[in-house]
Amino acid sequence: MQYEPLDDKNWTLWRRQIIALESTVYEASRQDNPETLQDIICHPKSASLIAHDQSSVAGFCLGGPIELFPHVRGPSEDLTRGHFQTLYSADTCVAPIFQGRGIGRKLKLLQRTVAKTKGYRFISGRNRAVLAQRMWRLNRSLGARPIHIIEGDYQDNLTPDICIYYAIHL
Repeated sequence: MQYEPLDDKNWTLWRRQIIALESTVYEASRQDNPETLQDIICHPKSASLIAHDQSSVAGFCLGGPIELFPHVRGPSEDLTRGHFQTLYSADTCVAPIFQGRGIGRKLKLLQRTVAKTKGYRFISGRNRAVLAQRMWRLNRSLGARPIHIIEGDYQDNLTPDICIYYAIHL
């Protein structure tokens, strides 16, 4: 497995597979549109990575300055917003055939390293309760602490409609 930064230089190479993978793994209410993905990946302070086996995307981890997410509950209320010190980890996604092999953990660890080198002091994110329980456990193992619970944000008739907004101090 190869891990590398995902940025404006290779976004177009992996674009189609990233969009397809997100639509396979995430329920519709958690999928980002291609323009949002591009904005995150191509931002100069992005901390986005990809795991691949030369031709296929195994997983990816996308993050950008929290200031890019004024429309998202959690980041929009975060007290660190406007201080340009928090990376919002918007997406971490691993293909079902690659899950359980430590790829998500490796991506998150690499994202942490990149975030530190880019001057971030915190990483924040959201995990949907129950439906993203494995990701919540992973984030907790990396130091995530819940900031607050957000109810009724997805409005997709899946239960529970709750997400945990968290922060990791770097």
